[in-house]
Amino acid sequence: QAIGTNATTQAGNYALSKDIDASATSLWNFEAGFLPVSSFTGNFDGHGHTISNGKFQVGLFGSTAVGSAVRNVGIINAVVTGYDSVGTLVGINRGSVTNAYSGGIVTGNGTNAGGLVGLNFGGCISNSYSSSSVVGTNSYGSSFGGLVGKNKAGGTITNSYSIGSVTASGYNVGGLVG
Repeated sequence: QAIGTNATTQAGNYALSKDIDASATSLWNFEAGFLPVSSFTGNFDGHGHTISNGKFQVGLFGSTAVGSAVRNVGIINAVVTGYDSVGTLVGINRGSVTNAYSGGIVTGNGTNAGGLVGLNFGGCISNSYSSSSVVGTNSYGSSFGGLVGKNKAGGTITNSYSIGSVTASGYNVGGLVG
């Protein structure tokens, strides 16, 4: 959680050395869960490890910047909730997400909810997948997808898939991308 405390930590390079059981996050922040790392400009390499059983507001990363990289990590058995741009790994992606996967339940109560990424805004997603179930509520212009809620501004998605369910009454609903 301390990665998001200031601009210096947000620009750092981080790596996981082992799997993390994030069960304790269900009690954090008055039981709202892990607060997302926002405006992340650095590099995060999971080295093939997983973060499991976490409760997240918006996602592990609230937003990633152009030039940032999140790779080689799995988020499993997660519970993720939020209003706009909600995804298990990243809420708003402007950087790159590579070799990542997610599983759990994502609930978006506004716009742009996806199993892995809520809004891919000019970012790149490759070699990734989601088995998360996405539940969305109706909101004007909302987009809900199994992998990505909404892809825009030239964002690219390659060699990726979703096997999770999407239940939403929005305007743009899709199995892969809303």
